[in-house]
Amino acid sequence: GKIILTTRDNHIESNEYIHNVIQIGELTPNQKLNLFLTIIENKKTQPLASSQREEAKKFLEEIPPFPLDVSMAAYYLKTTNISYQNYLINLSYYDEDFENVQKNILEEVSSYNKTRYNIIAISLKQITNTHDEFKNLLLLISFLDSQDIPLELLKAYRSGPIVENFIYNLKKYSFLVNKSLDFSSGASTISLHRSTQQISLAYLVKELNLKENAQLLQEISNFLQIYINNLFERENTSKIKTLASHYEKFLRYDDLIPEEVKNAISGELGRIYIYLCSY
Repeated sequence: GKIILTTRDNHIESNEYIHNVIQIGELTPNQKLNLFLTIIENKKTQPLASSQREEAKKFLEEIPPFPLDVSMAAYYLKTTNISYQNYLINLSYYDEDFENVQKNILEEVSSYNKTRYNIIAISLKQITNTHDEFKNLLLLISFLDSQDIPLELLKAYRSGPIVENFIYNLKKYSFLVNKSLDFSSGASTISLHRSTQQISLAYLVKELNLKENAQLLQEISNFLQIYINNLFERENTSKIKTLASHYEKFLRYDDLIPEEVKNAISGELGRIYIYLCSY
């Protein structure tokens, strides 16, 4: 007989008893559209017009490229008849009522009720319970650009062994995109799924009460200033250049970060632009 195991734990490939591992990657734009239309057009006498298909295609660009997310969006829209725009607004805030409707719809159509938020929230809870410092590291990477986060930056924030343990747990719960998984090749950055990062931030804002507790963000701000100052002193142009997108992303959360933090990071970003002659 043959046994197929499904898991979100990327460390399964290191198990000596497992001989074949198939990584299920992201859906292509065409696969997303085909899955979406299969659900939307089911039992309809008339398929969507070409203009409606184009509209659906544009909408799906904003939906994470995974079967759960695409099918959830299709079933939700089909059941509630809300607009694409309203669905995306609901998706960005992760409101509790919206989450409950998603669960109910999933359970009705598939006897499965774990939404993307629910899956990631459970994983986040397990990660933060593993080590006290993981909460701080999660918060830091949630405020940066999700792509190409320098490992050196993380190891400057917390000690090397803690960061390595943190990366191990991110891999365990499939938080990293595939290009971040092979550290034997000397990879110096990690990248997260954008949707995973967005949900992580929403979870941490709630769990850490960030809107009332600015101390953690102040600590991150102080660290980012010290880190970039060290790079300026060493005149490390290549590493300074890679940080611009991360500081830009940090400043986009102006509804969360205090004014003094915003001003401090804006000043550092200005220094980066001047240093790189990006006027």
